[in-house]
Amino acid sequence: MSVLAKVIVLDRIEVLEDGTLQFRYARYVTEDGKRISSAEYHRSVVTPGQELAGAKLRLYDDPALIDLDDRVKTVAAAIWTPDVVKTYRDRLDAFVAEAIAANATRRADAIAVAAEARPE
Repeated sequence: MSVLAKVIVLDRIEVLEDGTLQFRYARYVTEDGKRISSAEYHRSVVTPGQELAGAKLRLYDDPALIDLDDRVKTVAAAIWTPDVVKTYRDRLDAFVAEAIAANATRRADAIAVAAEARPE
């Protein structure tokens, strides 16, 4: 009798230019240890400075949480120097400030258009 098993493995960790880590899990079926299905993938991201101690993930449609793989934590510890974390946070702060300013401008423009369109 053959043995079927569902296998989930961390198959990729990528470091982006800003220090963000993307990682991918692959899930497939094996029969007697031999892979017999194509992989389904689940991707996740962690960002510089994010707290990883005790981090949990939910993979696929499984309601159970799993611990973040130690290999991701090891790569993060090596890559996330204080300078990388500061640069990432500074860029994020600048992006948020720009988005707030752009939203304020759009809102002011919309109010001006509405005021012009108001009948007297």
